[in-house]
This record gives sequence, C-alpha cells and structure tokens, in this order.
Amino acid sequence: EAEALAFVAIDPPTVEMQYVEELYQDDWATFPVWNPSFGQSPKEETLLETVTLVGLAGLKYVDRLPYSTATLTWDVEPAAVRDTCAFMSIGYRKVDGMQSRELIQIDGDLNTWTHEYLTSDTEYGEGYYIVTPISNLGYRGKSREVRVGYITDTTAPDPVINFQGVLDTIGGTRLTWDANTEVDLGKYNIFVAVPPGDFASAVFHTSVWYEDVLFISDYNVEASWYITAQDTSSNESAEVLAEVTYPTPAQVQNFHLNVADAVGLLTWDLLDDEYVNQYQVFYNPDPNALSSTDPGTVALVEVDGKTNSAAVDAITGAYFIFAKNIFGNLGPEARTSTLFDTSIIDPGSVGYTQELIYIERYPFNELNILWAVTPEYTEAREFQVWFIKSDLSEVLLGTVESAPFLTQIEPLAVDDTWHSGTIEVRPVSYFGTVGAGEQAAFTLLFDSTPPSQVQQFTASVVNNWLEISWSPSISEDVANYQIYYNPDIDSAPVVPLLENAVPVATASHDTVWMTVPRRLGTYIIVVEDTSGNMSAAVDAITTVQETDELQLAHTADDGVTWPGTLSNFVLNGDYIDQSGTHSPGTEDLKPLLSSTYTFLETIGMTNIYEARLEAKIKAKALTSGGYANSEKWDVWMEYRTGTDGAVIADWPTLDDPIADPIEQAYPSTWTDWRRFTVVDTVGQYFEFRVVAKSKDTGVTVQVQKALVNIYMVARQWNSGVVSIPAGGTDVYFDPAFAFTPTVTASLSTTDPQPTVSTQASSVQTVKVTSVTSEKCTVNVWQDGLSQSGAVNIIAIGFGKVRPSPF
Repeated sequence: EAEALAFVAIDPPTVEMQYVEELYQDDWATFPVWNPSFGQSPKEETLLETVTLVGLAGLKYVDRLPYSTATLTWDVEPAAVRDTCAFMSIGYRKVDGMQSRELIQIDGDLNTWTHEYLTSDTEYGEGYYIVTPISNLGYRGKSREVRVGYITDTTAPDPVINFQGVLDTIGGTRLTWDANTEVDLGKYNIFVAVPPGDFASAVFHTSVWYEDVLFISDYNVEASWYITAQDTSSNESAEVLAEVTYPTPAQVQNFHLNVADAVGLLTWDLLDDEYVNQYQVFYNPDPNALSSTDPGTVALVEVDGKTNSAAVDAITGAYFIFAKNIFGNLGPEARTSTLFDTSIIDPGSVGYTQELIYIERYPFNELNILWAVTPEYTEAREFQVWFIKSDLSEVLLGTVESAPFLTQIEPLAVDDTWHSGTIEVRPVSYFGTVGAGEQAAFTLLFDSTPPSQVQQFTASVVNNWLEISWSPSISEDVANYQIYYNPDIDSAPVVPLLENAVPVATASHDTVWMTVPRRLGTYIIVVEDTSGNMSAAVDAITTVQETDELQLAHTADDGVTWPGTLSNFVLNGDYIDQSGTHSPGTEDLKPLLSSTYTFLETIGMTNIYEARLEAKIKAKALTSGGYANSEKWDVWMEYRTGTDGAVIADWPTLDDPIADPIEQAYPSTWTDWRRFTVVDTVGQYFEFRVVAKSKDTGVTVQVQKALVNIYMVARQWNSGVVSIPAGGTDVYFDPAFAFTPTVTASLSTTDPQPTVSTQASSVQTVKVTSVTSEKCTVNVWQDGLSQSGAVNIIAIGFGKVRPSPF
C-alpha cells in the first residue's frame, strides 16, 4: 500500500513533515498532525502491534442465570509507540465460523477487556478473539488472535434438607422444606409414588425458587414423596424422600381416677393433636392388671376428642385409656388403678433450706421444703405440707403437686409455739387417700443483728430553731429513728448520756431531719429495726442557748399518734414594726402577719381532714429605753378554717345527727379566728395570722419569724379478706379515709399465719397498681399469669371527716 507521508524524527522531539505531492495534490485541508514518537517513518517493523495476548474463560451468575466470560489482556509494543495507541479493536469468530466481526473498540490506554454472554447464547462459545491496535492517525498495527473456550455449569445443586410431609386436616398432604441457598437455583421438582415405595417418574409439581417452601396437595393417602432442586443450567440434585403415613396418637397423660362420695371421675389431659377425635376407656376388675389385653378387660366408655373426663362408678380395679384419630389409629394405652401405696415418700428424704429475707423492711423466713418419692410409687394427686408446732397442734402450710414447696413466714407475726417444731409431708391420692407422712425437725430463724448506726448526726441553728439531721442507716429493715436529749454537754461516753436522756421524738424510717427547740445540751440518735433490735447510739452536742425572745408552743400529751412534721409552713414577711399611740391600759389588737395554707395545693386532697397545728413565734418589743418587759406586750398566733363554698353549701345543718366538723362554719365563709399554740382541728383550708397586743404607748412590737408545724393523723385501713378474681379487680378504700400511695397487700389463707400459697412449685404473688385516693388495682400472679386468690390489703393515710359526696 502506498504511503502518503514520510516522517523524519528530530531530537529534541520536533518533527519535519514531508509532503508527497502525488498522493495529496488537492487535499491540503486534510494534512494530518503526526506524533514524533512514531519514529522516522511508519515502516512495517515500527507499526503498532501486540506481542502479548492472553485469553481466560470464566463463568458468573447474573440474576441466577449463568454467563460465560472471556477475559483478554495484552501489551502494546514497542514502548516508543505505546502512547500513540488511540484505540484497540476487538473482534471475534467462532471456531467453526469463517467470518470474523468486530465486537467493540475501546480506549487505547486499556490493556484488558471482558466479554460476557449468556451461556445459552449460540452466537458465542469457543472461538478466536482478534485484537488490533489503532494509532491516533488511524493506522492499524499488526493483529493478534487468541483462542478462548467457554465454561458451562455441570455441578448439581445440594440436596434439599428438612423435607417433610404430613397429612393436613383440610384433607390433603402438607409438604415443607428448607430453602436451598444455591446462587443459581431455578426450581424444585416434586414427585409422588402411591402406594409408598412405588416408582415415581413424572414431575407431580414444580415450585419456582422464589415461592414459599410449602406445597399442599389434595392427596389424602399414604404416599412416598420426593423432591429435587434444579438450577438454571438444568442440573438437578439428588432426590430426597419424605414418607407420609397415617399418624398414631401419643399416649394420654395424667390419667387418674378421682373418687368423692362413692362417685368416680376419670380425668386426663387432652392431647395437642388435631387428628384425635375420640378417647376409649377400658376397665378390668383386677386392680393389679397391667394391660388392657389381660383377661377380663371390657370396654367402659367412649368420648369425643374434646372431652377430658368421664364419670364412672367408684369400682375397685384398673382403668386403661387410648386416644384414637380420624385415620383409625390408636395410641399407646395409659393406665391408672385404685391401688395406692401410702408409703411413697422416701424415709429421711424430707429436708429444707431456709433464708432470712426482708419484704418491705420486715423479716421473713423463706422456707424451701424438699422431699423424694420411691421410684415405683403410684402417682399422687398432691402433697400436703404440715407444720406440727411445739404444742403438737398442726397447721397446714399448703399443698403442691410435687416438690419443692416454697413458703414465707414472718417470725414477728407468729406465737412462741412456731419457733420450733416438725415439718411433715403427706401424699394424697387422686381418690382422696392420705398416705403416710415423713418428717423433719424445724427451727424458725430470727433477726437478732442490731441495725447499723447512722454515719452522720449534726445539729445546727436554722432560723433561730435547731435543725438536727442524720444520714440514713444502711440497714434494710429500719423501723424508726429515736431522738433523745440530755442537758449535759460534757464529753462523756454516749451510753451514760443516753441512760439519763429523755425521749424527744420518734422519726419514721424515711425521715432524715427534724426541728427541735433551740437549747444547750446533747442530742442522741438510736436506730431501731423492725425486729426491735437497737443500734449503737450517736450523739451531737449543741452549744446554743434558749432565748427569751423565742416563745415556744408546748406539745399536748393526748396519747394520739401524730407522725413526723408534714409541713413547716413559714408565714411570709420581714420584720414588722407596729408601734402605736395607745392610751395606758388599752388593749389594741394588731394583726401583723397573715397567710393561707391550703391542703388542696399541698397534698392534692379535696375533702375535710384531721390535723394538728403547732405555732412557733419569735418576737420582741422595744421601748426608748431598751427592751420592753412582758407585762407591756403580748403576741400570739390565730387560725381559722374554711372550705370551698360549692362543697359546704351541700352540707347538713347542725341539727343533723352528724355534727358539723368545723363547728360555727358558714357556707362559703371562714370560721372565727381562734388563738392557739397546739390545737387538734379539721379543715380543708387553713389561714393563719400573728396578733400583737400593746399595753403601753411607745412600745414597738417586732415579729421576726412565725412558723406553723402541720401534722396529720396517721390512719390505717384494713380491707379484711378480699376475693380477687383472675385478671385482677379494683379495690375501693373506705370513703372515710384518704390514702397516700402507701398500700401493702398479702395473700390470705385460712391458716392463722400469713403464708404465701403455692401451686406446682411456683409462688403466688400480689401486685398492687394504679393507686389513687379512692382505690387500687390488685392482681394475684403465678407463673406470669393472673390467678384468683384471697388478699388482705392495708393502706396508710390520713383521716377524712366526711365521705366524698360531702
């Protein structure tokens, strides 16, 4: 072929272009641009060519379909002309084909390319790939070709696993299996042979790979079913067999004869088998008969598959039961007999483990009683657990179906005859016979460990009062904190100080501070637990003196229990100076401070409640010469009570049998003001004021602080025994009381001690929820299920004078 251009390479890389006129006489406009790296001229030995060409056949899957691949790699030589390769042309012809065709042109910088095609595509297969480099001027270098085969998938899929078949209640056969994880799975082929064992040649059903691994046929006969997995290359796995035969029922469980008043009732557990439609009972008069095939056995009764009992005459003998299904198959027989071995508990096997636990701060003995039975015993219906006390009286702790038996006993709630005794376990047959018992000696555990003392106990002056505070004891059974006072401030040992001290207050277990009179001396605190054990004493010495300015109210000793301060209500205000021009001898009352304390806003109650009010005032009087003596002035606190008018308007009059609790109250108004230091009263709203009395001109009264301690009467309401149905129920409190959410509940039995009943080795527990001022919701739980039970409920709260309607 004649060449239009000749090139001369110049170093450094510039180029001299020579024009061959006879080839390009009229084509100046298409004069090419050449790259010097081609060399001086495009001679044969310098044309682009491939010297290394490799082809590799492969196989891949796209959307489960097999694709053959041919991966080509090459190099362009010589290196001097490699950068001038603009394109690579790739062609193909089959081995038996005569004509090649170009498949693609790719960028000259690439040196690899992969051809992918469906394995089933007949246009491709084993053949030759031709690779030709093309320069940026369009010159084609020498072509190279390589022969590449192709790969097909001939590997069979793995066999199907967990292939099972059962007769379905809707009248067919249900087949199930686990999904095959082959990447190229195509379908499942199902075959059937009837009767079982016959040859199955034709495909009965085909399930594609994405369908559920479930097939229900309308065949309702015994058969052999086979399944294979087939991939998209038509390779098929080995067959897997599932034999479907008519099922046989299981043996009936818990088959027993219960006898009461000479009437017998056979009972058993229903089988969880959808095919069982009948139970057949047989009888043999010999109680030692071991099988229904023994001579003398006769049919007794037949019941449907949903019935689990049959009434019979209370006859001595042996009974046998079979379950029968819709296919006519009988299950294994179950047997019961009127014989009962009364000595079925192994001698010496009764024992127990015991632990002292705390429930809501109170100690309980958690008792876990165990025993063993002889291997050959006739099954008992239940076991009775008895406690034989030291006076030989017996208490039934409870019954269970089998060991162990768990109960809880509160040592503080039982008498001395409970402290030690004997535990006895007795078997009871299904027809009421009580067998011989086995015993174990028992001693009740008691908490005799003193509680831990408080870690910090301090006394400090706060607003001219003395505030004592302490860190709570770490013991879990704290009942109260007892505060004592001794005027001695010497650094004496705390025990002698306590012996000569006087009690000041008893604080509840959840209290950590209180206010007391400001006075010189030593305060001592002792912790008492719920078992009456006392901790070591801790003291705190105070160095403050009681002042004449502070007028203190005296606590009334009326025998009523008033729990710790509910609220320290401080009347608001700074120093109030009320001097006046009064004539000698006059008594002019001057209200100095007033504020309103509302139960409704403080503790969320809306009725009439009992309360104790305690007034504390700090005040002084001045004259031009200094302090005024007590003969020239006085100061005190007054209170009045009121109730929402809309409520009071519906109250009975004073002539009604129920006296009006606020005495001279008027509808929608307040009572008269009353002077007080400590007073027991009732009300819904309380208003307080400080009143000063001046007896001389020039006396200036200063009220520096006024404090009202408000206490509530602690009330307890006991429901008695309440029957709680399964699912729980609401229990309403006595409307004469208003309760805080302090509600306890315990299971109640006919036994004198508060035990927790058990059934089948599991403990019944009581759960109280949704507590309001009117009611609570009570559930009895056992094994995670709501059960019925008898419960006793105790609630702690405040006394309410009138029921809710008022």
